[in-house]
Amino acid sequence: MTARARGYGTFLCMRWADGIAAGGNRCAAQGCHVSEGASYLFAVATPMGFSVRTTADYWSLLEAKHPKLHGRAQDVAQVLSHPDLVYESRQDRAVFLCYRADQHRLLCAVVKRIDGEGFLITAYPCDKIKEGDQIWPTSESSTTRSAKP
Repeated sequence: MTARARGYGTFLCMRWADGIAAGGNRCAAQGCHVSEGASYLFAVATPMGFSVRTTADYWSLLEAKHPKLHGRAQDVAQVLSHPDLVYESRQDRAVFLCYRADQHRLLCAVVKRIDGEGFLITAYPCDKIKEGDQIWPTSESSTTRSAKP
């Protein structure tokens, strides 16, 4: 696959894991690399069983693309760690859309999981949930959540 998603430093190719598994800091696609010593802005555990990380540099790119996210990195981290709903993308089963109610809208964080590690693709405020299969909360986790005081 030659499509690229920005993240983890300069660029993160969809085949990033192939390059890291080979022992380098380059992905399998030419021209992609992970910055050495990347400083993570946040790394949070999700209820889907994997962590999601993003760098300060990548967050700056997201703020430029979505000015309403300026200064809201912790809100996005909260969406990832405590989402109200999580949907699996219909186009890519490794992509998840995490939603949490935020003021008068929803805040959506889109993540991709590769080899057990997650990275933030984008985040944005929205008014409705995109189509896909709801994977969280499951009926089991809903029962557990409602049983808490």
